[in-house]
Amino acid sequence: MKIAITGHRPQRLQNQNKEIKKWFKKQFKKLNPECIYCGMAQGADQIAALVAKELNIPVICCYPFPKKNFHPTEEYIMEGNTIVFTSEQYSKKAYYIRDCFMVDHSNIVLSVWDGLSNGGTYLTIEYAKKQNKQIINYQGLTKQ
Repeated sequence: MKIAITGHRPQRLQNQNKEIKKWFKKQFKKLNPECIYCGMAQGADQIAALVAKELNIPVICCYPFPKKNFHPTEEYIMEGNTIVFTSEQYSKKAYYIRDCFMVDHSNIVLSVWDGLSNGGTYLTIEYAKKQNKQIINYQGLTKQ
């Protein structure tokens, strides 16, 4: 089983990082994935990737386009894992292309979504629904 990760950046996580980390750990132990596809953004993505690394689950580090500088957390996660660039250069569609790639290569999508109908997490969930993917959402966030 392969899992795609989608979720908000830190400002929309409502200070629930510890709870979200516990939730990812519980989901990974229950689902026993062979790997996760992760967009590597700060927030939910990196929380999930760090948990996966802790549990020795391979992380497919999916970037929308090549970049020159990586944050130390990204470098730590990338170490020993696969890195994929889904577009050759930046474009307005690059992040959406990356998110579709992750959904297309997974069986299940784990999301940390606050229920608002805007942003990349929302668009990824909508795409996953159209692809008939199972979506499991963290239930702790509220619409704000």
